[in-house]
Amino acid sequence: MSDVAARIEMGLATVRHRPMAEWPQTTFDELGMMNPFTTGNLKQWRKAIAATRHLRGAIVECGTYRGESLGPLGWLLREEGDPRHLIGFDSFQGFPSIADEDRAEGTYLGRPDYFTRTSQADVQAFVDALGLQDRVTLVGGFFEDTLPRTAVGPVSVLILDCDLYESYRTCLRELYALVEPGGWILFDEYFNKKYPGARKAVDEFFADKPEKPSRDEELFLTDFFERWYVVKQ
Repeated sequence: MSDVAARIEMGLATVRHRPMAEWPQTTFDELGMMNPFTTGNLKQWRKAIAATRHLRGAIVECGTYRGESLGPLGWLLREEGDPRHLIGFDSFQGFPSIADEDRAEGTYLGRPDYFTRTSQADVQAFVDALGLQDRVTLVGGFFEDTLPRTAVGPVSVLILDCDLYESYRTCLRELYALVEPGGWILFDEYFNKKYPGARKAVDEFFADKPEKPSRDEELFLTDFFERWYVVKQ
């Protein structure tokens, strides 16, 4: 048994047959997963998933990193009997080059080296240890290389958690047309001042589209952080 599998097996030992909503926070910490019931962006992702249950397209995450959010989402989908497939895109080797649009007053405020602390093999081992290998597909490589050649099919929820101007531009250019009417597109960094390029890319892309980004007012009342999205027309 691999180290990842052993860690997951130990973490799940006392909760495997309990609803995820009843898991203590210590379990999420041991598993290396975000808590989808307390983490702000995952609460919005759960809301989007619930609002699109009538759709059958895939749920696509661009910016998977270590699978900390993809793992709990996959587990919840299985727990709730939702048949939709999850597709996680990531370079699994860190950021591409930083564009001028990503700099705030000439300075880049993010942490590009931070996102090198992952690998596709490690995330796949994590997915396998959770028993989600039939429900989750990982696609490794930079978006401009992988998105055009990956058969994604219809998309019910598109989660953009990819930080950078060119990454957002590429994901929207390649995936927007695949989002079904009524599907949600979520912008994780739209309000994050460390990543100004994300908002710029979104605003430019939707300038001539019927949809316009909206703030999730319900979550803003409880989280005091702006979560932005569109619903495809």
